[in-house]
Amino acid sequence: MITLPTIDYGTVHLYPDYWGDPWKDGVKAGSTWLKAHADLAKAANKPVVFEEYGILKTSVTNRDYAYETWNNLAYELGYSGSMFWLLTGIDDLKPDVDGLYPDNDSLRIVYNKKENVTSVKIFEENAKLMNGEKVKRTPHIYITSPSINERIKDLASVEVKVISYGKKISNVLLSTPQNKNIPMKETNGSYRYDLDISKEENGKMPISAVVQFKDGTSATTSNIINIRNKQGNLVSEKIFDFNTGLDGWDQNGIYQAEIKDVKYTKEVGNGSLQLDVKFPGVSDWEELRIARKDIDLTPYAGCKYDIYIPKEGLPAHAQLRPYAVVTPGWVKCGVDQNNAYIGQLPTATFNGKEYVKLQVTNIFNGQSKDKSELDIDLVANMLKYEGPIYFDNIELLKEVD
Repeated sequence: MITLPTIDYGTVHLYPDYWGDPWKDGVKAGSTWLKAHADLAKAANKPVVFEEYGILKTSVTNRDYAYETWNNLAYELGYSGSMFWLLTGIDDLKPDVDGLYPDNDSLRIVYNKKENVTSVKIFEENAKLMNGEKVKRTPHIYITSPSINERIKDLASVEVKVISYGKKISNVLLSTPQNKNIPMKETNGSYRYDLDISKEENGKMPISAVVQFKDGTSATTSNIINIRNKQGNLVSEKIFDFNTGLDGWDQNGIYQAEIKDVKYTKEVGNGSLQLDVKFPGVSDWEELRIARKDIDLTPYAGCKYDIYIPKEGLPAHAQLRPYAVVTPGWVKCGVDQNNAYIGQLPTATFNGKEYVKLQVTNIFNGQSKDKSELDIDLVANMLKYEGPIYFDNIELLKEVD
């Protein structure tokens, strides 16, 4: 496309958290993506802009490390600009509790917010470089694993990355509350140490790392290991069984699919939510969504629900990919953890008619605090289908010892 004479320049978007398993190593995959598009732009003799990109605040990828790595690479590759998503500020229409534009997608960067200081510095330095200004760069170090958004059991594989800006490294030392200055081993540009946490109680363990440079200077960073050695039992606390109505549930968006109607029905079970939908069946990501808003999700550890589709005529090779979202912040829970091919699903019979049944459990992974909306998303992978889909028995789960 960029080779067309009517196209002046190319653009690159980059959202590894949304792009599935091949993008699991977000920093590495994103760097490959940037290089590939730089090569295409060079071959076409056209400028290229790193136009829109982001790492979720709730991602397991270290966001600032990704931003610094990608921006440095874009500058080195000759990109003509870099525009991250999303810089926000005061919102006069629908502000959050701080009077700011809400963090609807977990990608927000606010200039004067303490949690965004490192990100802002990365973007400021990159903007100056792109503008031809000289910038004095100082080394940055990041604990890239484990993420504060992961729950770790037994063994924490700690990884430290160093962006040294030409300084030579002599040692990288890890410290925990129990052990200080543990030497970390260098492997392929990363510094690693396997930390035994099997005897630790559930909770947050602070860790820190110091990088000692050969010129006598040093740099430090810190992080949290979210320890979850003991897993409680999940029990149903609240059930939306649709026995008498929709109880506040409604459709809440589509992508490359169509929702023609949403209604209460007794075709399935003792009552259910029915979506009349159309999946074109030409893509691996055709999505529909239902949601329940104005509900305090703080006490809950996950959700469980049933999906039914009339069996007759369904292609066995097509795949269903359900997941949940807690918001504000648009935290995805259980992406690709409950995927199922239609031909492998069990069946249920209601009023003499067969349905395929997909029962799903999505764990919130500690991300439900202060969340007030639950979205249930169903992605169809190459499913050509037009007709009803039913959602039933949506349960909110609590974790108990």
